[in-house]
Amino acid sequence: MSDVIRNDGVLINALTGLGTASDSTLYTQVGAVHRLGQGQLDQLCQVWPLNVACTAYPDAATAKGWEMSWPEGVSDKVKTAFDTYRNVVGTRTKDSDLRDQPLSSDREILRWAGYLANVYRGAAIVLNVDDGRPPHEPIDTANIKTIREIEVLDSFQLYPGQTAIANPLKTTHYHLQITPDWHPGLVSMFQGRFSGQGYSQSYPIHRSRVIRVPGIPVPPQVMRYNNGWDRSLLEVVWDQFSAWESMTKGVEHLVKDYSLFVYQVAGFGDMMTEGNEAAIRQRITSLQMMASMMGGVVLDKDEESVNFVSRQFSGLNDLISSYRDMLIGALGIPHTILFGESPSGLGATGESEEKTWAKKVGAYQEGWPLAALNRMYQLIFLAKDGPTGGKPLEGWGVVFNPLLEQTEAEKIANRSSQAQTDSVYLSAGVLVPEEVRKSRFGGASFSFETTLDDEAFQAAQQQAGGMEGEMPMDEGIPEEGFEDAPVDDGEFVDEALPPEEEDMSLEELEGARGDSVRLDALAIATQEAQQRFVIWPSRYAVAWRDRRYQELTQ
Repeated sequence: MSDVIRNDGVLINALTGLGTASDSTLYTQVGAVHRLGQGQLDQLCQVWPLNVACTAYPDAATAKGWEMSWPEGVSDKVKTAFDTYRNVVGTRTKDSDLRDQPLSSDREILRWAGYLANVYRGAAIVLNVDDGRPPHEPIDTANIKTIREIEVLDSFQLYPGQTAIANPLKTTHYHLQITPDWHPGLVSMFQGRFSGQGYSQSYPIHRSRVIRVPGIPVPPQVMRYNNGWDRSLLEVVWDQFSAWESMTKGVEHLVKDYSLFVYQVAGFGDMMTEGNEAAIRQRITSLQMMASMMGGVVLDKDEESVNFVSRQFSGLNDLISSYRDMLIGALGIPHTILFGESPSGLGATGESEEKTWAKKVGAYQEGWPLAALNRMYQLIFLAKDGPTGGKPLEGWGVVFNPLLEQTEAEKIANRSSQAQTDSVYLSAGVLVPEEVRKSRFGGASFSFETTLDDEAFQAAQQQAGGMEGEMPMDEGIPEEGFEDAPVDDGEFVDEALPPEEEDMSLEELEGARGDSVRLDALAIATQEAQQRFVIWPSRYAVAWRDRRYQELTQ
């Protein structure tokens, strides 16, 4: 017998048919994916729960808004001017109900772009920038006069150029299908540059003027079959939705036929054979009329009878739930949001689902929405009529507000915990009060993030180094290693500690601020020193702290 083990074999069982020609699983093949047309997508996006699915992520991602993280030195005037500018640069949409109502805020722009991307395989935020160049050329960031308008288009109105047929993500130009009634802002963008061409023509626009909003991601080779775009969410979940929809419709018909009307008459077979069908039909009609008008029927006691037979629906609810769960899994949206249900399960409060959903939305926000905001805000700062007069601003950022809101009790508990942590760092000399005050209460709201102020820290260290005071020890006798401490009438007299004589130098303390292990050791040593000495800080207490710190970090 050979000892060679082959790894290319399959399981075959002649008795059960596994792996043989009678095994039906061998004939399962990959079929063609559904590619829906624009008209079909237009219809499906209006159907519940698909409409909820297409708006869930964009709505949640923009619901709580976001905050700007400003660098030091930015005036309130610049911040106010920025908020005003970003909320007046609007966009018009294809929707007839919104055609004359610009989406003026950046929040509405993101929400609408995300919705169109889910429905139509992708979308684009087109920046109508007045920089003196034609739209098919790159934006001249040094000469941006103003941002006229921002448009949101779907994949059927804009598509990558043919030069990027191998990889649409690397296209240098997009092509617009302009319709004046839908996009007056873009018509003004191309006005006078393409004279002689009708509005049905496609107009090139450079990629620097377009923010691409992806649909459901697919490889570049698949994008080529979608006119350079991704896949629609409706296409991805079509199989699961159609199966669930068919199941619910089937249940609807079953409910209508839940109770079957059974009419029994003696000699029915003979009557049918003898050609008395009309009499039987007339009799059934009269019974139905009596039941409708009188709420009952009149029967021949010996010859006729009427019964109602009910169908059995046992197990049907579990079957419907399995189809619904497949749809929920395909969409990746909790059933509490997709179907508007309450949390289910033993002890269900919805907290776990809320946290999971918040994580998913947070990951979504860090994708194209954050990139889009960064791009739009960058151009706003570069605009001559912008808040900075066209001067680039460095060090700013965008931070999305958390989706989950803390209760008042949770806020108090978290702030109390932070206060205790700050107290330890202050006692250890790692932070100074100015740093804590500015970090916690210097912004628009309470912050748990700590910003170091090296100037304030060094000033506090120099001031502490020149302090004098008498610091007697708890036991009234020197600690080990301090036998040479000066004594006056039985009491130990502390002396001012010059900075150059400190065991822990300022450089070492600065280093501890950036090392969590050394930082914890310094905090422990400081707490122990405070417990051993009556007055803190003192020359000998600080020296004892430094020695203990060295022991902990060895």
